[in-house]
Amino acid sequence: MVSYTLISTVFAAIATAVSANMAPSEPAPNTIWTTGQSSLIQWADDSTSPPLATDWKKFKIDLMTGDNTNQIFLTNVATGLDGTAATTLNWTAPDVDVHSAIYFLMFTSLTKATDMAWTTRFAIVGADGVQTAPANAAQPDKSTLDGKPIPWGVGHLVNSASGSAATNSVIASTAPALSLSNAAPAATSSGAAVSAAGASQAASSPSTSQKSSASKVLATAGLGLAAVAAVMMAM
Repeated sequence: MVSYTLISTVFAAIATAVSANMAPSEPAPNTIWTTGQSSLIQWADDSTSPPLATDWKKFKIDLMTGDNTNQIFLTNVATGLDGTAATTLNWTAPDVDVHSAIYFLMFTSLTKATDMAWTTRFAIVGADGVQTAPANAAQPDKSTLDGKPIPWGVGHLVNSASGSAATNSVIASTAPALSLSNAAPAATSSGAAVSAAGASQAASSPSTSQKSSASKVLATAGLGLAAVAAVMMAM
């Protein structure tokens, strides 16, 4: 398990380094995955420039947990995905030991490491469906989403095998309509991070054009521009 600590300084000048065309839409706010069951992951081209074919011909998805400035990698979901050939992935939810809305997915381009996108935080529960509230009501860096604190916590895989890379079907389709609301629920606030120590990760959960408002994208992902700065400085 690797924790990625991000630089806290915000650089507005590099806001455009965040991907403006990869738009994850599932898991969405209030999504609950059940261990052992097939779970939907979905993304789309948000129709802004550059198109997915430019930087997202090859990308990976990682399951993450933790707060916005101390991201914790749990397992790789899939690697080598082609964003222009498919927009849906089915993945079996792993067994975790904290059943709460403290998990999120990080999308990272393998063509351009500074292109990243995040989903909102979502819950993973056991067969009984019981879910607890996130352990922390607000982010350490005081970041908010639509003026509201962003809850978070730290989860763990029960065993590494349960979180192995996806071998499930990748379904080709046209770009789906985005289903995320601008204001994520308190327990499922958008979350994410950027890997700085040799492994690239990350993603935002856009419900509107990311490029038209870089600051909105970062807020929706529950991040500051520090995330991008960390990657740029680590290169």
